[in-house]
Formats: sequence, C-alpha cells, structure tokens
Amino acid sequence: MCRSYARYLSTLDRILINDWQSIYNKGQLAPFFVKRFLIPLLAALSLPTAVNAEIIYLRCTPNTEKKIGFSITINEENSSSLVSTPLRDGSERLNKGTLFATSDSFIVKIIEDSLYRKYEISRLDGSYIGYMGSAKYPDKMPESKYQDGSCIKEEKKKTLF
Repeated sequence: MCRSYARYLSTLDRILINDWQSIYNKGQLAPFFVKRFLIPLLAALSLPTAVNAEIIYLRCTPNTEKKIGFSITINEENSSSLVSTPLRDGSERLNKGTLFATSDSFIVKIIEDSLYRKYEISRLDGSYIGYMGSAKYPDKMPESKYQDGSCIKEEKKKTLF
C-alpha cells in the first residue's frame, strides 16, 4: 500500500510539473499571472476605503427668532439620526430619523404621526433648510419649506455614564 501511494504521488508530481512547464514554455504564464494575481490586486487597490463613520453632533439655530433651535446626532455607519427639540416645559422631544448622506449634504427625515419633517444640511457651510409635508396625504399637503438656518458641530459632553 505504501509503495502504490508513493508511486501515485510521484506520478501526480510529474503531471503537475509537466503541466506547469508546458504552460511556461507556451508563453501562457503571463495570462495566468494577470488573471490570478494582477487583476485582483488592482481591484483591491482601486476600490475606495471604508468611510470614517464617526458620530456627528450638530446644534442648529434658525434664522428667525420665532422658530426654536434643535440638535441632531448623525450616525453615518447605520444611516440613522436623532433629532432633539426643546419643549416649553424645559424637557426635550427626541425623534429618530432616517439619514441619507451624500458627499455634500445630509438629509434627515423624521415621520411623526401623519406629518414628516425633512432637513437638508450642507456639509460645506453648515446651512440647513427644513421642509414639512404630509406623510399620509401628499397631494393635499405637499412638501413646503418652513425653516432655514445654520448648524455648527459640537463635541459630545463627557459624562460618567
């Protein structure tokens, strides 16, 4: 059994070596190299690296005094946002929103009951435009601009817990 196995391995080695030599002698090594190594290497180098997905804290103030400012927490990694709006009694209303991030802006959409609010925030200068519309009846109440202002980046407050 041991001799037949050794004979089988030596035969297999001869076949593999002969195949490799025939590929090399026929000039087929270059296409083999390109197909197996060079193309995957170029593809790996040309693909973009992962986005630095940090959590961004924004404090937004409207251009008019009648409107109330708000803060937005943006998490690009899972395309979510959290909008915090202060209320008259001193508490805050938190609304979870969806995030659409492009290279030059963030679009945050919040759906509350039958209405939705949408904020388009510029990554370049921090300006924003707020839109409101009906989620249930978009024909009766189309999207309209209701607020604009500017946002500034904030550092998260360090707490113990």
